[in-house]
Amino acid sequence: LDKEGRPNRAEQERFQRLLALLELDTALVFPVLDWIDSDINASFPRGAEDNEYLRDPPAHRTGNAPFASSSELLLVKGIGSAEYARLEPYVSALPAPVAINVNTAPAIILAASIEGMDLAEAQAFVQARPANGYEDVDAFQNEPLLAGRKTVGLGVRSDYFAIRVTV
Repeated sequence: LDKEGRPNRAEQERFQRLLALLELDTALVFPVLDWIDSDINASFPRGAEDNEYLRDPPAHRTGNAPFASSSELLLVKGIGSAEYARLEPYVSALPAPVAINVNTAPAIILAASIEGMDLAEAQAFVQARPANGYEDVDAFQNEPLLAGRKTVGLGVRSDYFAIRVTV
């Protein structure tokens, strides 16, 4: 959401589309942006900076840095356990920006990443993905369903992986 100390508009819009798809308030993007930015100016219309958090019990300050863990969202004004439970499967805190892998992304992430795509279209798209995936982003973007649609931060490889192991 932040690029070199400034809000990344394209990523902000993608996050707002994700919030909308999850039936969460899209204005939650503003306190999230304020949490990671280094200034003390609240984003309009519903941002929250230190002055808001210092009134909370227990008083605390914004991170003023990128998230170290996605669970840090629980500290952000307006995001409680119910909101976090909806967001948690689809967000992560990584040390650097990465592209979303179109070969493995769930439908909701594709819908958030492709302007004007609804969840039903994204689900159909996921079902129709080639068995071996797209070889490159151009092959993906040549799909007729994407004609004229703006895409944000998509790629065909993964740099980070999550694994759950039960022993």
